[in-house]
Amino acid sequence: MRNQLFATTTIVLCASAALAHAETPATEEVRTLGFVEVFGNWGVNFGQTEFIPDGAPGHSKYPFASGFGGGAAVGIVVLPSWLSIFVDYRYGSTRTVTGELTGALSDVHGELSYHSFTAGVRIERPAWRGAAYAQMAAGALLPFHQTIEFEYAPMLAAVGITGEGTRRDHFGAARGVEAEMGYHFDLPSRFYVGTGIRVATFQASNNGRDTKLDNFVLDFTALPPVAVTRNIHFSKHGGPNMPTTYSVQDIRLNVSVGYRF
Repeated sequence: MRNQLFATTTIVLCASAALAHAETPATEEVRTLGFVEVFGNWGVNFGQTEFIPDGAPGHSKYPFASGFGGGAAVGIVVLPSWLSIFVDYRYGSTRTVTGELTGALSDVHGELSYHSFTAGVRIERPAWRGAAYAQMAAGALLPFHQTIEFEYAPMLAAVGITGEGTRRDHFGAARGVEAEMGYHFDLPSRFYVGTGIRVATFQASNNGRDTKLDNFVLDFTALPPVAVTRNIHFSKHGGPNMPTTYSVQDIRLNVSVGYRF
């Protein structure tokens, strides 16, 4: 009887061990090698922009600029569960509020768009049903331009100014950094959705670049005002027009969809 009980116990223990060994691979967390991600965002821009005319001559208002953007990122896990390196591409655009100048402009606004490439590190920490994350990256904006557009009021037709006028300021590549923090909510099949706040600052200059005026009035106080079409070149190597710097600074709410592989 004792031998039968010992044999039965041995068989049960061996079967349990075999079952546990067989189940182990299925219950282990699948290793993550990296991620791919696409994102969209909306935010405000704090670059250098002139105030917008607001009705009567001499009156102006803050050129609040906002817009949408998007991009994609690819990352590789360096230290499992918490540290990755990544590269990303981002497109951004902003447009100021519109204004007017009584008797001269029926509409005036500014626009800016850019493309950036950055590389950096991302830290993630599991929390609730996903992971909190923070990231920092450095890189550059490709050469870009800022545009100011005028729509002339019908009254200016008396002095030969009609239609639209534009001023396009061109800048070289801008160097800078951006940071983001937020939360990734896990979905089935290794997908996730996330939301975060992204802050970026980049600086460029117009050295070696042009400002292009097309039917653009520089001085509305002149009698009569004159619309100008010409290029103004800026260079640090002599010449009448000294270059200036320009910064692109924005804060954006970022929404992302990603996949861990």
